[in-house]
Amino acid sequence: MTQLSGLNNQGTKSQKESSEQRSPFWSTERLPALFAGLVMVTVFVAVVSCSRKSSEPAPIASIAPAAPIPASVPAAAPVVPTSTATKKVKKHRPTTATYVNGEYGVSITYPRKYGLKLGDEAQLTWPGLGPVPTDFIKPGGATLAAVELPASLYPDTDFTSAFVNVSVNRAVTSDECAQFAFPQVSPETASAAKLKVGALEFNEIESITGESPKQADAKYYHVFQNGACYEFALGLGTSGDEAADGTARVDREKIFSRLEKILATVTIKPVELPGTETPVAAAATTPTAQ
Repeated sequence: MTQLSGLNNQGTKSQKESSEQRSPFWSTERLPALFAGLVMVTVFVAVVSCSRKSSEPAPIASIAPAAPIPASVPAAAPVVPTSTATKKVKKHRPTTATYVNGEYGVSITYPRKYGLKLGDEAQLTWPGLGPVPTDFIKPGGATLAAVELPASLYPDTDFTSAFVNVSVNRAVTSDECAQFAFPQVSPETASAAKLKVGALEFNEIESITGESPKQADAKYYHVFQNGACYEFALGLGTSGDEAADGTARVDREKIFSRLEKILATVTIKPVELPGTETPVAAAATTPTAQ
């Protein structure tokens, strides 16, 4: 028995030794050491590779020069096509005209279709009755201009002429300017009533010459300015017998209304007229021409 147990012990011991000799290299007992060794090798390789990379010179990137920035060019204005045919601009002609006399400072505006006569041509004549006179009580009056209505305004009527005369007399005083040579009246009634037309206040009187149907009807307006007497005569001439030749009688009130509208445009600027008194008082109230 003793020999058998000894033999068994020896067999067990030899088996352990043979098992230890036959145990592989990566046995479980050596795995932690192997793993640790692999980790150390990996870290070592990584450190070596990093040190080599850091010792190599870094590549220099080539930088291309920046392209010049072009200066801002203003946008060209859009080209608008122009029509080859140029449009004609219609110029509207004024419907009125103005007569201005710088020597006497007087101006008057009238419809352009009316006629204007100056100088000797302004000495008008009543058809069949003679020249149109001035109505100053003293001689020395000079007719400056005359505005005439065209006869075509009143066809098939007894109308022959209508006008506004502009005259000046430097030989009369302010009191004499308020008087008229005709119609023949007494000194007490020679001065007419004052009448304001437009911006001026006039002395006015009416004179009728001839007999119906041929008549010359005139209204005279006087105003004293610049040391002289300014006269404006509004005249209407008629001719013919409407009962005999069938012509109608013209509307006198309508014609004189046209003439008074022209009179309302009269302006007189302060001027110094040779041979007259200095118009000190008159200059303060005289309207200026436009």
